[in-house]
Amino acid sequence: MNYSSRNLQLNRYLVNGDGLNVRIVRVGNLMARYSAGLFQKTFDTNAFLGELRAIKNIQAITEDMNNDEIEMSLIDYVAKATLALAKTPNECRVFNCVNPNIIMTSSKL
Repeated sequence: MNYSSRNLQLNRYLVNGDGLNVRIVRVGNLMARYSAGLFQKTFDTNAFLGELRAIKNIQAITEDMNNDEIEMSLIDYVAKATLALAKTPNECRVFNCVNPNIIMTSSKL
């Protein structure tokens, strides 16, 4: 069973579980805090930024990748949204918490 199938199976189990009060919040690529006013001090430990840096350094970007979209979510906004989503009614259980402001890969690589 592949990752997507296992993930879907787990989501169904959690959402339909007897008596479970569960919210599933999928997040995007987490970045620095907006409130800090800085990009990210520890960018060298961020896996997503490391991947972008590696692709740029070895110049391994393809035409298809140039047209890809990059999503970066500020962690303090995601935390605030997650806390709000935790209070939703039981009919609302699965969420995607991402930044609607998408960046094209070609603008960053």
